[in-house]
Amino acid sequence: MARVLLAWELGDGFGHVTRLVPIARRLRDAGHDCVFAMRSLDNAHTVLDREGFRLVQAPFAVPRPLPGNTAGGMQSFGDILAAVGFADPPRLDALVTGWESLLDLLDIRLVVADYSPALCIAAFGRLPVINIGDGFVLPPGHLDHMPTFHDRPPLVPEERLVAAVRTVQERHGRPVPPNLPAILAGAGQFVVTLPELDFYGDRRREPAIGPLLPLPAPLERAPEEDYFGYLSLGYQHTRKVLDGLAASGRKGRIYLRDATPAQMREYRDKGLVIHDTPQPMREAVERAAVVVHHGGVGTVETVLALGRPQLIVPRHQEQRGNANALGRLKVAVSMRSGGVFEPRHVTEALAHLLAERSFRDNAAATARRLAAAGPSDALDRIIARCLELLD
Repeated sequence: MARVLLAWELGDGFGHVTRLVPIARRLRDAGHDCVFAMRSLDNAHTVLDREGFRLVQAPFAVPRPLPGNTAGGMQSFGDILAAVGFADPPRLDALVTGWESLLDLLDIRLVVADYSPALCIAAFGRLPVINIGDGFVLPPGHLDHMPTFHDRPPLVPEERLVAAVRTVQERHGRPVPPNLPAILAGAGQFVVTLPELDFYGDRRREPAIGPLLPLPAPLERAPEEDYFGYLSLGYQHTRKVLDGLAASGRKGRIYLRDATPAQMREYRDKGLVIHDTPQPMREAVERAAVVVHHGGVGTVETVLALGRPQLIVPRHQEQRGNANALGRLKVAVSMRSGGVFEPRHVTEALAHLLAERSFRDNAAATARRLAAAGPSDALDRIIARCLELLD
């Protein structure tokens, strides 16, 4: 028996945890001991409470503002790393030391990492790392630099990040990665999303292998209401979305994360139906003609498979990429990023999605295509590689 660390360091939500659970189950069935090191213990405990796996706190850094980071936001994955300490040797050293201590204390033989770049440095040249995730969190490891998101240069020169990594690795007596993407190459990269949603799909040698678990079957019933909203009030511009939905006069329901009882009452008083708890996704989507959400990859995949048009309110670069992919499929409309929209734009976008039949037809056709393709073998491929490394 070997001990495997399943880790999540950056990002939010439940997706990073839920992707790791089926891998841990299969490794446990093969006789290995699995431990979860998670950024958010609250979210992880919610998912893992009945699974029987041990749970520890993952070392992580809170992002800090970067000089020159205006409304344009981050310009590359390297900028994201710079915000969490990759351009600051002492700060990066603290993270790497924390991960190294955890690897030593738990006597880890293999790491399965989801969005865990500092852990990848701590394990570089020491332990095999399997990197999984959606396309955005896994820039191709064979590249010699991080691609930029737009036509502007990164806020922090990549050479500065590479120098900081070199300083930390030399201090710890560990091998130095040749460049920034190599940190995430590991002993295997597995992009576990639909290929059409892969942020770096045109740059990969190996395409995305698909979701770890089967997607739901397409819906057959006609919708009864206009929309279902799955939104977070933790995003400062969500209030404009809610105001737009209220002004639309359309019939729908909303699950509003990160909202207090008083805030939910406020929007109920404006005529919105707000649920206190998460709704079963298939039932909620089946009832609605359009799904309004922020563009997280798990929700995007589920709604694509179910076959409903989507109204996306992206909060960050990854979700903007998902919105762009849905736009290419002609199944969604997106609000402008950075909150550059008003409530009336939400009202107009929802009316457009409801009135234009092509969105419904394209969404239904995409769902049928995904169903015909069948489930991916992503989980089997990841487990096979893990067992090969543990042999």
